[in-house]
Amino acid sequence: MRIRPYQPSDWPALCVVHDAARREELRRAGDEAAFVPLKDAVVDDLLAHDIWVADDRGALRGFTAVRGSHIGWLYVDPSHAGRGIGRALLQHAVSLCFFPPITIGTLTGNAPALKLYASEGFVVTRLTKILLSGDARYPATACYLEKQV
Repeated sequence: MRIRPYQPSDWPALCVVHDAARREELRRAGDEAAFVPLKDAVVDDLLAHDIWVADDRGALRGFTAVRGSHIGWLYVDPSHAGRGIGRALLQHAVSLCFFPPITIGTLTGNAPALKLYASEGFVVTRLTKILLSGDARYPATACYLEKQV
């Protein structure tokens, strides 16, 4: 597996990875009904980041997106979880960040992500109430973490 820059031709596979991983993240947070497929979401935020993909012999297994010192996106295909892909993407994203602190967020119910981030030196700095998909029917708590380098 190699980490390489995103290419526009990656978009369909990136959507598949995002959608599967986002459903799992929302399931852990207790509200899968808030799911919106990436192709139907406003993707301006994602595309404003530098995007990197985990490429396993031509198959996209995960991706991360970095802007400044904020890791805004990190998703791994759930069928390939536990194989070091998320860690490799996280370490790569950290290496791209310009200045401390490096920040990342997830939902409080996303125990695997929180465990990974903690193992890489991130500490929880705040919890914030949010609305999943911007919809008042889906309140959740986001967990923000920082890493000093």
